Amino acid sequence: MIGFSIHSSGSAINAATKKQGNFSVKRLSVVFLNNIFMKQTASEQASGITALDTNALIIQSLAKLDALALGISVGTLFGLVNFLATIFLIIKGGETVGPNLALLSQYFIGYEVTPIGSLIGLFYGFVSGFVLGWLIAVLRNFVVAIYLHILKLRGNVSAVNDYIDNP
Repeated sequence: MIGFSIHSSGSAINAATKKQGNFSVKRLSVVFLNNIFMKQTASEQASGITALDTNALIIQSLAKLDALALGISVGTLFGLVNFLATIFLIIKGGETVGPNLALLSQYFIGYEVTPIGSLIGLFYGFVSGFVLGWLIAVLRNFVVAIYLHILKLRGNVSAVNDYIDNP
């Protein structure tokens, strides 16, 4: 970030903590990952990609997912797919309407391949999709938080080792 230089020995972490009283995990992860990604390849230099672009990419990739938003979007998708599949099979018709889709009644109480059943399927699809999307977001955020904690721990150990080596 602005205000200190990046060194491979970890002294940038010391500079970050001295200049900024409030030490955040995001700042540490950017500093630590800058040490890893600071070396640019010839193709990156030719294309004009800078370290600031790399920083922005890293921060975007580690951003938290909104569990509620992902739950609603996946729930809406699952509900609409279930609803539209049921309606399509009702319109298609035939002797036996949707025997494979009717197996959802084993999991979704009250679901049938009927117009009323399509609304019940819409509800159950939304609920199951919401739970799935919410769990994906929460678990992903948890894994990223553990990863950032490990980065912070490595940065602290590197700073201590640097201080011990060069008092």
